[in-house]
Amino acid sequence: MVDFSVSSARLSVRPLVPADVPPIARMGRAPNLDYFAYAPGPREAGGRAATVGAAAALFRQGSELLNEYSLTYALRTWLKNNDQPISQAMDAKGHTVFVMQVTYSLAQGADTRAFMWRSAYFLESARSRAELEPTLARLVQGPWIGPTPPNRSISYVTVYLLGERISH
Repeated sequence: MVDFSVSSARLSVRPLVPADVPPIARMGRAPNLDYFAYAPGPREAGGRAATVGAAAALFRQGSELLNEYSLTYALRTWLKNNDQPISQAMDAKGHTVFVMQVTYSLAQGADTRAFMWRSAYFLESARSRAELEPTLARLVQGPWIGPTPPNRSISYVTVYLLGERISH
């Protein structure tokens, strides 16, 4: 699950529907590669193959996790670069909360997912979250027309984030 809860010096954003992501346990020390050498009998071949398959799956999960983190890093960088313009726009109107949209591509490969950053937009700001409820309802429940993916292996995902001011 991609973590979209990021903040800059003056602003913080979080998903509209936050999900709990359990922490990934560290593997500890590296496995002993002598184990993958030839075993004394043919019965151990299946066990060695299962161990090698598990190591490959663990490597795939780790690379997918790093790829998911690239979206978090991209959002953090976008928010840092646009911190001042968003704060100035909110100060001019006296607003404290805002809504933004993040779009990313999700490529479903052979048992591997790849996440690619597409865009982020500042949509609207308001004095309180209650004033944003009609906008949030329209965004989440209303009709939506998005870009057409180039093929069936790529899909576009749109996430709406609720942001607020940390300090003036």
